[in-house]
Amino acid sequence: MIGPLIKKHRLDKNLSQESLSKGICSISYLSKIETGQTEASYQILSMLLHRLDIPMPDTIQELEEIRIKIQQGIKALLFSDHEHKTRIRRDLERMNNLLSSSPLAVDWNIFQGYLAMENHQEEDALEALDALKNFFPYFTEDQRYHYYILKGLYEIEKVRFSTALEAFKKAQFNKRDGNILSHISITSFYLGDYITTISLGREAYQLLMEEGNLQHGVQLSIIIAAAYSNNGQLDESLTVYRRLIHLTLHNDPEKIRYTVYYNLGSTYLVEKKYELAKNNLSKAKDLLETKNVWRRVILYQKLVLCHIGLKDLETARVYLKELESMQENQFPQTSSSLLLSIQWLLLYLEDDDPRGTTQYLERIKETYEASRKDSHFGFQLFYGEFLIEAYRLQRKYKEALTVSDDLRRK
Repeated sequence: MIGPLIKKHRLDKNLSQESLSKGICSISYLSKIETGQTEASYQILSMLLHRLDIPMPDTIQELEEIRIKIQQGIKALLFSDHEHKTRIRRDLERMNNLLSSSPLAVDWNIFQGYLAMENHQEEDALEALDALKNFFPYFTEDQRYHYYILKGLYEIEKVRFSTALEAFKKAQFNKRDGNILSHISITSFYLGDYITTISLGREAYQLLMEEGNLQHGVQLSIIIAAAYSNNGQLDESLTVYRRLIHLTLHNDPEKIRYTVYYNLGSTYLVEKKYELAKNNLSKAKDLLETKNVWRRVILYQKLVLCHIGLKDLETARVYLKELESMQENQFPQTSSSLLLSIQWLLLYLEDDDPRGTTQYLERIKETYEASRKDSHFGFQLFYGEFLIEAYRLQRKYKEALTVSDDLRRK
């Protein structure tokens, strides 16, 4: 990377090879350095970088040690190794000024980008991506791989799933491993392509296990199970969920069990198997982290609908009042469709069965339309089913068919 970096900075400063190499080395030798045909001595590199105002560690050995540490940091982020990642980040951030404009600037910005995405700091992630663009022509294959993954992760945060999928597919051209196949599989799930999610997800899972990336293997399994559920293959879904529940080696088993019970409850709810839905959602509630407001909202949303289906309006209204109080607190980082869904459900506070009213239809329609802009296909499908039901109850069969066709086309 040092050769192309020298060339980039030389061109940025509008210097010829003759001007840069004068008094340091021959023009032909500089050309070989820039094209990677030779490895220059530390003394020559230091003089070239000094002339370009690029900071350089005291020795080439120190440079290589820092590079290895950055690579370890990137791997720790990819493997969700939080302890190792935190330690490396603390060590490297002390050298931020040096790293930002050194021969290690690309790897440093990749590390910073992954760190920003993990913490949902979108502006910092975009800053890292913009910095990386300047070096794009000089990337190694591995650096292009990480650049496109970062771009894909950023696009997912912006709910631009098709653009994210394009970026992940470009990353795959540079390296095909469990990590990138997992991203493609999960993004296919967000887009409602459950066949690809399952087929590619299986391959990705095997590779992740071979690579020792248990954390992502677990996360991917949850998505595969949900894809089976949404594709009507409940038996296959249950098989994956049972495997997850008994995965005792995972470092956060309660989180896994919560996700399993929530997804099972949601699946049974869509199938109108309300007793089974209630049993699983209740187990999820027992495992719910009270600080996670977003999870509490979507879980209570499902519990409301479950108890409405069971004709237990008293319990449904207890959860509705909880949702109403959460809404009044203006909880952060919540999608518009989720907020609208609360308004839709709150109609049950005053009406035992508001489904035949114009207000009910308008609110579920608003929720569905918002979900098409800010949610993955699973939520769109969920709200869409209730909208279709509302249209049919009000004898608006043409509109119901239009929504049904839209969902099938996905």
